[in-house]
Amino acid sequence: MSPEEHTALGAAYEAQGKIELARAEYEAALAAGESAGPLLGLGNLAVTEGRPEEAEVYFRRALRHDPDSALIRNNLAWTLLLQGKALEEAEVLAREALAREPRLAPYIRDTLALLARRRGNLAGARAELETALAASPEADVSFRRQLYAHLAAVLREAGEAEAALAAERAAALLAPPGGP
Repeated sequence: MSPEEHTALGAAYEAQGKIELARAEYEAALAAGESAGPLLGLGNLAVTEGRPEEAEVYFRRALRHDPDSALIRNNLAWTLLLQGKALEEAEVLAREALAREPRLAPYIRDTLALLARRRGNLAGARAELETALAASPEADVSFRRQLYAHLAAVLREAGEAEAALAAERAAALLAPPGGP
């Protein structure tokens, strides 16, 4: 199999939640030579497994191979946010990602919202989340639930309890039948 085929198979396994199989495929792709795709995949796995420091290393390496990637920039910004470090760099990365790939705007705006919240800019965080919700794909239910949860937290922190409850209800309406 080619490195690209290993990377594609790794992404398919990752989407199915088969983490160890995904890791094996990404590592097989890297064995043939370092490239952005498998590094991005390994970084995503590290985030999923709660290892943002490791993810940061993968994303920085991936960015060297694909310096124009909005996805890699946003994922790197996210890992910096998770670690609570280099927040200025994280914001620059996210804004660059937004300028490079408008189709990823809802996901990038979620990152920007959490950065604004971390800095105490609750109005900015709310605006980013509302913009993200308006532009997010209806079919991406889990992401929309995440956005509503983030919005509810921001509203609660801002002292807007009723609006926070409305956001929580909106998230609950997106729950699958019999789900949480």
